[in-house]
Amino acid sequence: MRPYLNWLVMIVCLAELAPRVAAQPAPAPAPDPAGEAAYQEGRRLYDLREWDRAITKFKEAYELRHDAASLFNIAQAYRLKGDCVEALGFYKTYSRNFPTAQNLEKVHKFITDLEPCASQQSKAVKAEPVGPAEPAAVKPMPPPPPETHRTLALSLVAGGGAVIVSSVVVGALARSKWHDALAHCDATHACDDLGISLGDQAQTRATIATVLGGVGLAAAAVGVVILVTAPSEHAGIAVAPIAAPDRAGIAVMGRF
Repeated sequence: MRPYLNWLVMIVCLAELAPRVAAQPAPAPAPDPAGEAAYQEGRRLYDLREWDRAITKFKEAYELRHDAASLFNIAQAYRLKGDCVEALGFYKTYSRNFPTAQNLEKVHKFITDLEPCASQQSKAVKAEPVGPAEPAAVKPMPPPPPETHRTLALSLVAGGGAVIVSSVVVGALARSKWHDALAHCDATHACDDLGISLGDQAQTRATIATVLGGVGLAAAAVGVVILVTAPSEHAGIAVAPIAAPDRAGIAVMGRF
């Protein structure tokens, strides 16, 4: 009788231990060095405003570790790049895959704000012609009188220089705004409302500075060409815009 009693006591003890063993948590997954390296490289490129390269690295990190930070930064980079369609899609994916994220309210605001822009961009893509467009006809302006060439050249150089100076000033303001925006963002570059607003202002000013710089350089270059060539009495100069599918710019034509 005693051997049976011993077996019974052993079975009861094992039954008591079984739930405790099953309740132990599973070990945490090992960190992914490759995913972390891709994410950190994406952050570096994000800080440099290299949006396309940063997006590539964040996508690589997300494929390796499927984390919220990488997916959110993909959407952020597309938004700052100005691609509303892709940004909207990734914000929606983030909202769907991480429904308990702390910044979900901000993500929903991004989605609401981006929907009109994404709709316009989608319509613009559909409206683009399928075949190659014919180059626009170049219609030269009537040549100015010879005595006005020097005045015109000096005016173009001076005006172009002034525009370039304006471009530098606007670029400095854009950089200052960008640093102000970073002060309102955390380590994952998730920003509060003020940081987002400052970042958008910085990007707008940077775009304006780039356009001003291009216009200033073009005007100054045309002025230098006119001034250096020193047209003769019978010279004639015509300045005309060029617009074609593969090029755009200014054409300067003349007889010297």
